[in-house]
Amino acid sequence: MVHAADHLSAQELETLSTKAIAAKDTAYCPYSKFRVGACILTESGEFVQGANVENASYPVGTCAERVAFGNAIWLTTGFARIAAPAELVWPE
Repeated sequence: MVHAADHLSAQELETLSTKAIAAKDTAYCPYSKFRVGACILTESGEFVQGANVENASYPVGTCAERVAFGNAIWLTTGFARIAAPAELVWPE
């Protein structure tokens, strides 16, 4: 496994992690209650967020990483890093 984090500054890593965790708050997950956020650091230095979106047709939902990539593709042309935290414990 390659760890790209050693190529990030401490500030970039902190911002990437903080924004990925914050993105979980925008998740639409009324069925599983399992929030996932993602954040991409673009080559131009922008941070682009995304969150999972569930659908009543369960397998049709969209993962946070895909949402973040879609947002980033719309906004920019290149990516440098991505972070995607998830809940550690299933909600009750």
